[in-house]
Amino acid sequence: MPGTQNALSEVAYLRRSCDYLLSALRDVERELGRLPDLTDAQETILDMETSLAGEDIRKDLDHAASSAESWLARIENVRNL
Repeated sequence: MPGTQNALSEVAYLRRSCDYLLSALRDVERELGRLPDLTDAQETILDMETSLAGEDIRKDLDHAASSAESWLARIENVRNL
């Protein structure tokens, strides 16, 4: 059962990574709530930073979700051998 245990360990690690991401996003949300009224220049910078970070994170999450779905399909194939 080493293969199963290794897979379960990997799942646990990935779940912890997701928890870390959620924690970081809560921190970002909290910091956004603390912002004072911003100047137009600050708003523009914030919009740029948000677009860049959001796009990067969305791409990574989309890729991760696709990889997890592929992994599931491969596990189902192993079960059906």
